[in-house]
Amino acid sequence: MDFEATFLPVDKYGLVSPESLAKVIRPETILVSIMHANNEIGTIEPISEMAAICKDKEVIFHTDAVASVGNTRVDVGILNVDLLSLSGPSLCAPKGIGALYFRKNVRLMPLIHGGIQESGRRAGTENVPGIVGLGKAAELAKTELPEKEPYVRKLRDRLVDGVLKKIEKVTLTGHSAKRLPGHASFCFEGIEGESLIFMLAQNGIYVNTGSACASKALKTSPVLTAIGIRADLAQGSTVFTIDSDNTKEEIDHVLEKLPTIVHRLRSISPIWGKEIPAYEEGVCS
Repeated sequence: MDFEATFLPVDKYGLVSPESLAKVIRPETILVSIMHANNEIGTIEPISEMAAICKDKEVIFHTDAVASVGNTRVDVGILNVDLLSLSGPSLCAPKGIGALYFRKNVRLMPLIHGGIQESGRRAGTENVPGIVGLGKAAELAKTELPEKEPYVRKLRDRLVDGVLKKIEKVTLTGHSAKRLPGHASFCFEGIEGESLIFMLAQNGIYVNTGSACASKALKTSPVLTAIGIRADLAQGSTVFTIDSDNTKEEIDHVLEKLPTIVHRLRSISPIWGKEIPAYEEGVCS
């Protein structure tokens, strides 16, 4: 059976408009799937609003909460979703385990046919150690989150404010407030992200250039392209993630080393200082 997929645009912060979703749902629409939070730019979507639209139109709504579970509050009742997927490693659970939440009475075709494991939804031997590990990790995350979330948000804001104040020609990607509490992502003009993370690592600072899922790809991030970031600027993308074991002193260490490293890389960059068209909302090059 063939299906037609409709892709929704996002604004410069990576937000999907609930109004745009309502306009594209057709009588034959059967499923809507939208990330709860983007792991590359940190933006948190208005999931409950879009789920309400789908419920009103009797369309199943799924959200990918891999980046948000364990980092911010995720309540399927408040989100009002039918399906929610999460990953164990995001919760510090063993690799190779994840979960899919089903709202009662939601039925889907099995992913793998065979036995009746997983209530007939996925045949195969169940990963019992992984399941136990995921359950314990979720229990610990729920206990720690009330203290963790405001703590890492304060460190994140310290990092963001410091980077934007100390370094010129840097763009904060994603929404400044509607984002994961321990997530900060930037595009540094005139440098290449891989060189930046290498030099940061030499100073004991470990970051990423974008989505871990696409870390081997040598092409412009589709996420940054979608929010209107120029291809040359996207090459300088860097993602910082902050957890409860990080400290104010470590943030200050980043703010001490990062400006010097950026300056050094720009001094040898073949594009730094050249005339580049100004960023325009919704315009990509």
